[in-house]
Amino acid sequence: MKLAVLVIYGPKIMVYAAAEKSVCEFLGSHSDLQLVDAGVELNAKNPIMAVGNLSYVLSDPVLNKYFRFLLDQKISMRYSGSLTVEIAHILSKRAGVFMYVVTTGKKKKLRLLYECGPLAYIVEKALGKSYDLNGSVLDAPVESLHQNIDFFLSDQILYDKFLEYYG
Repeated sequence: MKLAVLVIYGPKIMVYAAAEKSVCEFLGSHSDLQLVDAGVELNAKNPIMAVGNLSYVLSDPVLNKYFRFLLDQKISMRYSGSLTVEIAHILSKRAGVFMYVVTTGKKKKLRLLYECGPLAYIVEKALGKSYDLNGSVLDAPVESLHQNIDFFLSDQILYDKFLEYYG
């Protein structure tokens, strides 16, 4: 992957574009889109969390422990049901964690090529981490066009903490 772009189009337009060396953030409206940061970096200050499939997370002992750690750290939780909106929010806050993980039984939901890969590229170029429970999402072997994977994105500190619980 050489380039990935995340666009949130609504009353306010948010664009995150990642290339080899950096992530740029653009904000504005239909007629006035401005570059506001040419070097977006996740810095682990004031993180937020978005946890998909929460009932599963609460039922899995390891994921539940990590989730409780996040709550104990007073990390704000939000979940709109929109993967791209949640990742854009984490990028705008410059810190946070998104996870939609299914370790056993249930079918994985998020697609590697259309969703997870491009978003992982943006987050990793912003000095964050991605994880599919085997390693970086960017290293996941592509086996089919609609391949579904586990998906975890975060800043470096919350990633390291997740590996303490899961790894």
